[in-house]
Amino acid sequence: MEQTELAALRARIDQLDDEILELIARRVQTALRIAALKRQLGLPIYDPERERDIFTRLCAHAPTPLLPNMVRRIFERLIDVGLVIE
Repeated sequence: MEQTELAALRARIDQLDDEILELIARRVQTALRIAALKRQLGLPIYDPERERDIFTRLCAHAPTPLLPNMVRRIFERLIDVGLVIE
């Protein structure tokens, strides 16, 4: 029984990872569109104020068991990926 439950939980993790990966790809695609618009408007790609706003908003709503500093670290990496691709 425990092996069956373990297998089911691992399958659920795999499914969630696939969903997260798809969402990350969609986020990056959207960031690329934003970068293209910023270039057209002559705006800088990197906006530290916007980045702070993102962290503040997300950390304020960090769901248990995630702590705000964990949420910030996750999204720092996501933003870094977007900046590298841009």
